[in-house]
Amino acid sequence: MNDLLQEKPTPQEFKTMREQAGLSGAKTAEILGLSSRQYVSQLETGKYDISPQIWTLFLLITGEHPNYTITPKTHD
Repeated sequence: MNDLLQEKPTPQEFKTMREQAGLSGAKTAEILGLSSRQYVSQLETGKYDISPQIWTLFLLITGEHPNYTITPKTHD
């Protein structure tokens, strides 16, 4: 993998990072564009796998990506 796209986490790693970020399941679903809080719960229990793309987006949004950060555009 390249240094932007991160390998998918275990369900427990995802849950731990979400909790450490102070995000509810509903807020996590909203910021990642997922269908519902229940889907986030299913990712955390391992019913569904989190994709590397969604994990990378989560890391970028929460400021936890090891190599990149998101900075807002400035408007002149």
